[in-house]
Amino acid sequence: MQTITEFETDRLVIRQFSEADAPKVFEMLSDEEIARNAGAPWPYEMKHATGWISMHDDLFKKGETLPYAIEVKDTEELIGCVSLNNMYTPNGPGDLGFWLGRNYWGNGYATEAAKCMIEIGFQTLGLNKVYTFCLSGNVGSEHVLKKCGLIREGVLRQQMPRGGKFIDMIYYGILREEWSQTI
Repeated sequence: MQTITEFETDRLVIRQFSEADAPKVFEMLSDEEIARNAGAPWPYEMKHATGWISMHDDLFKKGETLPYAIEVKDTEELIGCVSLNNMYTPNGPGDLGFWLGRNYWGNGYATEAAKCMIEIGFQTLGLNKVYTFCLSGNVGSEHVLKKCGLIREGVLRQQMPRGGKFIDMIYYGILREEWSQTI
């Protein structure tokens, strides 16, 4: 599977993480809401950030999971992560993931990064479908997914344990043929 190490949007650089990013990753994922929505361990520790980043070379070599850093082009500030995951079959589906540090919410960065990753998934990686899940109540993520053209396909009821109870996960997806009609 072909991978790209860096690409740009109007305002962002989407690039591979480096060891130097660990303190900023740690800072952003020290926010419990972000860590939990991103599926990161809680409490989040520096060793989690360094360990996660150290796995990336192997992940890129396998081509099944492609985590990218989101950086603001003008300031070179790391603001989050966007990824395609679970790509186990050629031309199969890919699972879109993204998270941003709280200070960067509401600026359209998640939408811009996610749209870019969807385009890479379809045009470069040849995926047939891009899908994702978000936790019920994560209004910001649902808004991003809808702006990216993903369609709500269903609900996995009481799928995820959180705070002593189980919450629903909302499943979204877009097919290559649907995406190609929007460009």
